Amino acid sequence: MSVRLAVQTLSSSVSSSLLFCEQLNLIPNAKPTADFCKIFNDVFDVCNCRNKLVKGDYSIPFKSYVEGLRYQKNLDTDEELLLKSQRKTDFLGLIICLENLINVYRAVEKDGMSFLLSYKLSQDHLEVFFSALRSRDGFNNNPNAVQFRTAYKRLLVRHEISGSMYGNCSQLDTSCILFVGANKRKDANAISNNDTLNNGEENNIFNNIEHDYDYRMPSLEDYIIDVVKYTSGFIVRKIRKKKYLCDVCDSCLVEEQNQDTSILLKLKTRGKLINVSSDVHKVCLATEYVIRINSDDI
Repeated sequence: MSVRLAVQTLSSSVSSSLLFCEQLNLIPNAKPTADFCKIFNDVFDVCNCRNKLVKGDYSIPFKSYVEGLRYQKNLDTDEELLLKSQRKTDFLGLIICLENLINVYRAVEKDGMSFLLSYKLSQDHLEVFFSALRSRDGFNNNPNAVQFRTAYKRLLVRHEISGSMYGNCSQLDTSCILFVGANKRKDANAISNNDTLNNGEENNIFNNIEHDYDYRMPSLEDYIIDVVKYTSGFIVRKIRKKKYLCDVCDSCLVEEQNQDTSILLKLKTRGKLINVSSDVHKVCLATEYVIRINSDDI
């Protein structure tokens, strides 16, 4: 099983989705599972901190023991404890990693080190190297000494080592393996240029829509309406980056106080998510409705 798939399953997004479905009465009694996913997400954040100035409760550089990662009533049960069952290996391994991380920080703290980037201690870099080494021999998991020496020499003359995209893990930082890496410049502008659109095709799209000024919302499920309003905030954010809006236009896109705030936005916001206006929400709902009607032609 790929490690990346396991991490994506036990994530804060899955936890927020479960709580979101519970509030809409789609999945009853989902809070214990959501808390379980949230705890594992925080554990992974503690063990994979890469930036001193990162945002998040548990993504900050490791400084002290995190009490929030414990179950408050872990011992108040008559059932068999997980750490004493036959499935204890994975959970025991995470506990050992956290305990070792605490001991490492206490050791380096004595030498004046004020923080610890735990991802620098990760085995992901070694796993990427092993993935590149296996790929030299057609993904041979058991090379002999001659094959290993040949593959190692071939990797030494390369400028940079990159593992397979289908490997157990992928590299999350810019750390170089064996040799000086080649930094690649990336275009920061991820917004498409609207000037490249064909005006004729764009006019045909709008001409096919009957302008009867009917403001009734399409018949969509409650969770789809809420998710559309949540994603509308990212659309408004891109519009703000693309265009220089005046105060009047900007006020038409955003509402600071809205009683109909998205439930998913309340669960996932950390102060930076945007609460869109009702007009923007209507436009996005109409777009969702048109896409669903023409999904067979897309």
